[in-house]
This record gives sequence, C-alpha cells and structure tokens, in this order.
Amino acid sequence: MTNYILNPAAAGKAISGALFTPKVINGTAQPVPGYRPPTPVYEPDDMASRINQAGSPQSSSTDDILKQLMALSNPGQYMADEGSLRAQARSAAAAQYGPVIASLRNQQGQARTRGERNKVALGEMFGQLSDSIRRDVPGIENQYNNTMANTAQQYKDLESSITGQYQKSQQEQEEMYKRLNIEAAASDTLPQQQTDRDFFLNSARRSGQVQSDALTTEKQGAVDYTNKGVQMAKNEGTQRQADLMMQLQDLMAQFDSQIGANEAAQSQAEQAGFLSLQQQAQQAASQQAQQQFQNFIAATNLGRGLKSDQLDELVKMSQLQKGMYPDAVKGLSDVAGRSLGMGLGQSSAQNLQNVFGSALNDPLIQAGMDATTGSPLSAEAKAKQMVEQGRRQGLSQAELNALMSMALEYFGRR
Repeated sequence: MTNYILNPAAAGKAISGALFTPKVINGTAQPVPGYRPPTPVYEPDDMASRINQAGSPQSSSTDDILKQLMALSNPGQYMADEGSLRAQARSAAAAQYGPVIASLRNQQGQARTRGERNKVALGEMFGQLSDSIRRDVPGIENQYNNTMANTAQQYKDLESSITGQYQKSQQEQEEMYKRLNIEAAASDTLPQQQTDRDFFLNSARRSGQVQSDALTTEKQGAVDYTNKGVQMAKNEGTQRQADLMMQLQDLMAQFDSQIGANEAAQSQAEQAGFLSLQQQAQQAASQQAQQQFQNFIAATNLGRGLKSDQLDELVKMSQLQKGMYPDAVKGLSDVAGRSLGMGLGQSSAQNLQNVFGSALNDPLIQAGMDATTGSPLSAEAKAKQMVEQGRRQGLSQAELNALMSMALEYFGRR
C-alpha cells in the first residue's frame, strides 16, 4: 500500500468539512449530511483523550489540528523495531537450517573420532606384526645354529669312520702279511692306503666346510630377510595411517563444504525473511497511519460536537425535552443523545460515547463469530462483550445498565 502523505491544501479542505458544526433544530443537534463516522481503532483511553483535545478551545485551531494530522499520518512512528524484525527472521532461518548444520557437525565429529581411533588401531596392529616378526629372529638363528652343529658333527663322524675303516683294513693286511710271511710287502701297500685315507679325509673336511659356509650364508640371509620384514611392517603401518588420514581429510573437507553451503543458505534466508517482514511492517504502518488520519478527523468532529454549546443546551433541556433525543441507538452518533435521553449527565454521555466507539473496534465484535465454536454471536453476546469493556474502563452501574440497553438496540434487539 502507498504511504499516505498529507497535502496541506487538501488537508485544510478536509478539516474544514470535518469540523463542520452540526445544526441545531428545536434544540437537537442534527448529523452532518453525508457524514458517516468510520470505525475507530484507538484504545478507549486514547480515544477519549483525543476527543477531549479536539473539542477543547486550546486545540481547536486548524494549525494545531494540522500538526496532529501530520504526526498521525507519519508511518514511521508505527514501524516495528528493526532489531525485532531481524530477530524474527534469524529465528525462522535458524529453525530451518540449524538442525541440518548441527547434524552435519555431529557427523563430522563422529567421522573424525572414528578416523583417529582407526589410525591408532592401524599403528597398533602393524606394530604388533613388526614385534612378532622380530621375535622370530632368535628362533631362526637357533634353528640354523643347531643345523650347523649337527652338520659339523656328521662330518666329524664321517672323518672318524674313514680313519677307523683304514686302520682296520691296514691291521687286517698286516696280519695277513704275517700269516703269509711276506711282511716285507707291507711297505709297498700301506703308504698307498694312507694316501687314499688322507684323500677321503680331506674331501670330507672340505665338504663339511662347504656345508658350514652355506648354512652360515643361509642363516644370515634368513635373519636379514626377517629384519627387513620388521621394517616393512612398520613402513606399511605408517603408510596405511597416512592413507587413512588423507581420506579423513577429504571427508572433513566435504563436511566443511556442506556446512558452509548451509550456513550461506541460512544467511540468505535470514536476509530474505527480514526484507519480507520489513515490507509487511511498512505496509502495516502505512495502513495504520492512514487509518489514524481518518479516525482523527472523525474523532475531532465528534469531540467538537460533544463539546459544542448546542450539546450544553441539550443537557440543560434534557428533563423537559426527552422526546427530542433518539429513542434507539442506530449508530455511534446516537450514543450521546440516547444517554442524555436516559437521564444521564453530560460526563456519563461522553463516557458512554467513548466506550461504545472503542468497543466497536473489538475483534470479537467485528468478526461476529464465537472464537471457540465458530457460531455467529447473538445480539446479547455482543452486548455483554461491550458491557464487559465498559466495566473494565470503570463505568458506574447506571452507565453499564444504559450501555447494555443501547448495545441491544444497536445490535438489533429491542
């Protein structure tokens, strides 16, 4: 809605018509032709205050009323606080994106915890493997040492066997030579046998040494290979941990990206919500400013009418000319005259006029529906609602009784 801007010249014409003093015929104030008061939106106390101000001599000048109209038509005074609007937008955006961001952060924390725990488990697993391989080294060394010792013993036994066989053979030959009485021949055969014996002994010794050297080499190779396995297990554990941390880092980056995207979306939603709320508040403020402007004109006209000399004259003649007052309330302008016709004083008439005008702005009365059941409100129910407002505003019992009668008349029940 377009903001209402007061044009001084147009406002002067409007005020001139609005402040038109009602004509008095036979002592009765007549309504201004074509004038129908709009439904007031002031609170009761505020309405009474404004009516009094508008009807008082001190504020009856056009300049004063123009100043008040200019103030009322300014939408800025009805605008909602910007901080409150931002808080509402922030709360709405947080309600939409907050749970998503919190869930992502929770998942990120859980993934980080699992990654750190798995890293430790990998280190322990490959550390245990490395220790297990290292513990195999003494067993391997002992196995080869035993094999080398057994092999050396076998070759010693072979040498002893060769030596023993040649000794036995030589002894048998010597005995044979004695029986044959050819002992001189022994000097020809025995050196050859000793040569053969030495050959086989040397051959056995060389073979034993070859086997010992081979076993020593194999032993060292096995030990070196096992020690390499120890280091390989350590290296593999370190590499697996590095790979795991790299994967964890990539996963954390994905979570950070998703969290950042949702935070950006939340910020945009908050700004969009604020702009929407601000636009709604500006429209509401503009509407309220225009309504206040129109209501003030109506209240000014009503206040001047109530404060006019003609109303004083009606009060003085109320006991003698009751037939001149309205016999039923058909509109807000009938309330004061009807009150006077019921024998109430000017102050009571003004009080009832104020209460009646503010009660017409009651949302329940305007809707005409029961908020609980949804059924239409009866005339009695609307009248009771109006009387309840009068009781809260401190009307006397006589005024409340008069208000009930007038309300029933207004809402259609005689």
